[in-house]
Amino acid sequence: MTQFQQLAFDDPRLRLRVGAASTGDALTRSAMLILEDMLEQHRERVLSAPSIGIPVRLLSIKRGDRVQHLLNPLLSTAEDIRLNRGEHHPQTGPLRRNVWRAQKITLTGQDLSGQARNVELEQDLAIQAQQGLELFDKPRPFDWITGSHMIWLRSDKPEVKARFANMQAAFFAAPNSADAQAAHVPIRAVGCDRVEILDDALRPVGMIDPLHPLRPVAADDRALLAAIIAFTTMRSALWMSPVSAPVIVALLSLVPQARVLHASPGWPRNAFGLMGLVPSVSEGAVDAEGMPLDPSQRHDVILLASDHPALSGGDPVPNLRRLAKAVNGHGGALIVSAPGPDAALMRAMSVVFPAVATLTHEGGVIHVGVHSRPSLANAAARLIAIAGQHEIDGIAQHLGGLSLPAPSADPDGAPS
Repeated sequence: MTQFQQLAFDDPRLRLRVGAASTGDALTRSAMLILEDMLEQHRERVLSAPSIGIPVRLLSIKRGDRVQHLLNPLLSTAEDIRLNRGEHHPQTGPLRRNVWRAQKITLTGQDLSGQARNVELEQDLAIQAQQGLELFDKPRPFDWITGSHMIWLRSDKPEVKARFANMQAAFFAAPNSADAQAAHVPIRAVGCDRVEILDDALRPVGMIDPLHPLRPVAADDRALLAAIIAFTTMRSALWMSPVSAPVIVALLSLVPQARVLHASPGWPRNAFGLMGLVPSVSEGAVDAEGMPLDPSQRHDVILLASDHPALSGGDPVPNLRRLAKAVNGHGGALIVSAPGPDAALMRAMSVVFPAVATLTHEGGVIHVGVHSRPSLANAAARLIAIAGQHEIDGIAQHLGGLSLPAPSADPDGAPS
């Protein structure tokens, strides 16, 4: 048996320019022999020469005991086009995606005698043939692979691999939002490349890209993730408002060892369970104002919306002081998301924290209270480095909306 196998998606040989196949060409004849050998173990299968690093336009089709070689094939007819959910690709290992595929096709090419031949394929063979044709003609056949995938594939940590495997299983098992069963599940597929997350009352709480859960879909979620990455160490988070569920998914994808404590009703507990995020996400006890009851816990991130009862009723300073004590002194921040500028909130946070940074974005303003005055240059460098490493496009742009007021001075002119 040959030692040849289909190449991994990142093998440079898959980017070779593919030329015409010919029985008079030594490369084509070698490809035929290798593909025949590889197809021995299969009852039905389609393999292409480029998939093993030989750049000629050759498909080898195994049906029963017969292997048929088709040179320079073209797709001439395609019927019954459907969304192929969670499609595997031989070159991508465990990675899946949703992609539109024809369930019945006709290929036109030449046989070994040089005569024109039409070959009809259905179901799995039709899909495998379409995957092979992509290696002929598509300059970057695996450009759908994202930074989230790369974390999964390159990691040697079991918890990281399990995290992404569980999330992908949930995303690609999700029914389409138009299907009848979608009315009763907390994760729904919206088209080809979006998954909608719903809370336990089946109310929408966010949209996720199933191929890149590290990159939130909504711009305001990306801004919030930018603030968290820039100012915190992201190991422990207290979520006091049921906002930005996709940011929690991104955070736990970026730092699988992180723990999120939620302290509010309206959480997508069932959705998190399907994604395998429990016990990384757990529930914390709160009082009538939604304030955490355990004062001994410390967090790198405490997040709440400006309309949270702890801030919106009366003087918020006492509650802010309580929350400040629960923020870790190094790498911790209290983050408040608001729909727009809020001078009163800014003043109250400035009473409690030595520095309050703001991040403005098209959906509102994010206030970040920290125990020591940060360097915006350092925060920006951290954000750019992490976003670049994990290909989280669209969050570094929020650096333009980041600001930090100058220190105030006391009557003697010394910084307060």
